[in-house]
Amino acid sequence: MRVSGFLPLFSVAASFFNVIDARAVFAHYLVYILFFSSGIEDANIMVPQVGTITDAHALQDINDAIAMNLDAFALNVADPSASYVAPALSSLFSHAKDRGFKLFLSMDLSAKGGGALSDYDYILNDYATAGAWFAGPNGKPMVSTFSAAAYTPADFQTWRASNDVYFMPDFDGTAGYYDAADAWWTAWGGVVDGLFSWESTWPNVGATNDGDLTLDTTVLAGAVAHGKSYMIGLSLLQYKDAYSTNIYRRGELTIAKRMENILQMNPAPLYVEIQTWGHYIGNLWTEANSDAQPAVYATQRGASHTGIQPLLTQFISAFKNLKTSFPASTSPVGAIWYKTILQSTTCPDNSLGGFYSAPSGASVGSDTINWAVVLPTNGASYTIQFVSNGAVAGSVAGKAGFQYGVVNLSANQQFMKIVDAAGTVQYSTGLGRCVSATCWDDIYNYNPQVLGLEQGDHSSVGCWQMTQQARAANGATDGPFYPSGI
Repeated sequence: MRVSGFLPLFSVAASFFNVIDARAVFAHYLVYILFFSSGIEDANIMVPQVGTITDAHALQDINDAIAMNLDAFALNVADPSASYVAPALSSLFSHAKDRGFKLFLSMDLSAKGGGALSDYDYILNDYATAGAWFAGPNGKPMVSTFSAAAYTPADFQTWRASNDVYFMPDFDGTAGYYDAADAWWTAWGGVVDGLFSWESTWPNVGATNDGDLTLDTTVLAGAVAHGKSYMIGLSLLQYKDAYSTNIYRRGELTIAKRMENILQMNPAPLYVEIQTWGHYIGNLWTEANSDAQPAVYATQRGASHTGIQPLLTQFISAFKNLKTSFPASTSPVGAIWYKTILQSTTCPDNSLGGFYSAPSGASVGSDTINWAVVLPTNGASYTIQFVSNGAVAGSVAGKAGFQYGVVNLSANQQFMKIVDAAGTVQYSTGLGRCVSATCWDDIYNYNPQVLGLEQGDHSSVGCWQMTQQARAANGATDGPFYPSGI
């Protein structure tokens, strides 16, 4: 329930919170559209569709996050007065408190559309002392942002004077940020307790520097020099073809290399934020968004990304336990990811442009099975094999801990298996969509299939593919309609 507007502005003593001075990993959680898709929170657009979320689905999201060893959701809220925000927050905070999970506010100032920063104060008043808000190292409730939008340092100083928080915003659109410039710190340093970088998470459009940390390293060094903390981003890829935005920022080995590189950072970031629960590693609830365009490439049945979760759990454990590399796992953990059209594919409506054209950055995509695994201490006794179109496309000797790579693929089925010294398949990936030279979706779909390892040999399940009739009736990636038998 919203606290009365006659209550004093939010302020709370640090002693109320359990002081947290340890590494933690969060997932960005879109409240303002409640649709966990890749990059729909684009800074230059206003999303026209909004949705809701059922109480049961809010609970499932939290349970799934706990199973992954996540510490909190960063709740992305654009217009805090929108009708769907309060019910969503009520469900999320209620279940978070019951389950011992944490949440914190991320003010989406780019999508807010102006107005006062104090519009968010009721969320702090209602929930910051209710037992489920994540506290920063100083024991104060953590608050972040998506961008600074048009707000000035003075605006934030005024807001902070009435809100005693641990402020870790994304201000990476401001001049001098990625240079850690003295002028930037003079203007903004007094506003922040820590920094969070968003755009450094992926290669730029058209770039191929997967997993590069150069920008983060500069900003982190500046933060440390000024006694501030740092939160670094992690994401599978950035692909979106909706809301007048059509781009691809490489996802081939971005997440694998970035996980490895983050563990080796010295000095290290205090926090990691997975962008997002969202980009997407979690559930895609049908009640949360009814827009047709993103549903062409992002659906739970047709393009689930939950197969990446066990691999992320291995990373989360390593990061939170101050490891500089992945420890050996208890049993093989891993995933493959690949897009379902070939680089040579031409879509029939390409001439219409916009939604139907190839995304900016498509030229740096590749026809590859992209993979990462974590193996047990006896990892050297395993062989990692890759099957494409029924033939062995590659084979890699296993080793204890983390390894990753790419294997060139052909059309049809894509498959990874973990084979022991006796030649027995111990783990393998399961049913995924076929790769095709045909543009079944009418768009250049660069959203990957993500297939996690499962115990046993699943090579007989083949792959699934749309038919023209099924596409017309059900939408592009609505799910596996039949195994192809390939």
